[in-house]
Amino acid sequence: TCENGVLKAVGAGTAVISCTKAGATTATCTVTVKEDQPATDVSKFKYETTTAGTIRITGLTDTNLTNISVPEYIGGKKVTEIGKWAFGNSPELVKLTIPSTVTIIDEWAVAQCYKLEEVVVPGSVKKIGEESFSNCRALTKLTIQEGVEEIGSSAFRACMALAEVTLPQSLVLIGENA
Repeated sequence: TCENGVLKAVGAGTAVISCTKAGATTATCTVTVKEDQPATDVSKFKYETTTAGTIRITGLTDTNLTNISVPEYIGGKKVTEIGKWAFGNSPELVKLTIPSTVTIIDEWAVAQCYKLEEVVVPGSVKKIGEESFSNCRALTKLTIQEGVEEIGSSAFRACMALAEVTLPQSLVLIGENA
């Protein structure tokens, strides 16, 4: 649909957009919208500016999202933190994508996301906080990339389905019951 010059996808599909001036086509653009795209629309996120002038994600406007891709920037500011309980208790979350701008995953940040299946923690993250992924009962695969230095206590407590874990050599601290 088009409203006030803004195009809005109402479902999956492909559209061809053409610009015309004085009866002659001057530009054409093809846009494809796929289903199950991650929520990167910043309106899906609650956030605050840190004292360093970066962004900390503090929550979601809709906790029933299934696929979340944390944006690298919001309002021109780098997203560097996933704050306490930011995605915690999101009952439908299956897939979470964390960008390489994030340096901290705080305590309980993704805890109790019972359907979350797989997580890749980028090497930009220096600290995974205490209980950050605890009770993610469907989590089967965890990859922590080279660069991560600390995993807090009980970070993956009660992740009963966790069958495959990849840890980096950069780790200097693994908390109790992690």
